[in-house]
Order: sequence, then structure tokens, then C-alpha cells
Amino acid sequence: MLERPTLIDARSEPRFAVHWRAVLKLPNGRIIELRVKDISGNGMGFIVAEAVPPAATLEVRVRVPDPGNPAQSVDVAGTVKVAYVAMRGYEFAVGVTWAERKEADRELMSRWLRKMHLGF
Repeated sequence: MLERPTLIDARSEPRFAVHWRAVLKLPNGRIIELRVKDISGNGMGFIVAEAVPPAATLEVRVRVPDPGNPAQSVDVAGTVKVAYVAMRGYEFAVGVTWAERKEADRELMSRWLRKMHLGF
């Protein structure tokens, strides 16, 4: 059963559009590729070809460009909690919140958020 997004307008932080790649490890150990469509300080939105388990806590690895040099990138890894899964045409929109990640990875994402918030 898929959960419908609820209270999307009640998010505590704004989300900013990105076009990044990521992988998610499903509970059965299978790795699936996905696209990161937006980020915030405490979560991300993905587009994926198949549904992921609602309310699951999953391992994720996101390929994040260096804010100072977009030709370079860093893998940000951690765990996320699935907040919602919704079908969008032939794909699924998945919203997650960070459950755990390294402080250096949190800072890298914060640098991107500051950059997008300021517009440069």
C-alpha cells in the first residue's frame, strides 16, 4: 500500500531543486538507483522507478557535487526514514528525512543549502 503525501506544506524547512544521483539499499539488500529532485536541511525528495517500503529506515548514498567546484563530487552516506511514497505517472516520488549521517556530510549539505538560499 502506498502512502499519500500529507502535510507537505507543513515542512519545517524549505526544499531546493537539485538533479543528483543516489542509490538506496532496500530491506532485502537490493540496491536501486534513484534521482534526487530536492533537498532540505533534514530531508530529500527522490524519483525512483519502483516503490520503496513506506516508513522504512534505509541506507542511502548520494553523489553530491562540491559547492565550490561542481566538477568534483563527494558521496554522502547515511540512513533515511521514508516519510511518503506516491506514484507519479510511471515513477514514484519518495520523501525521506535523515536519520543518521556524518557531521562532515551534514556540513556539505548545509553549504549547498546556503548557496541555493542565497542564489549563488
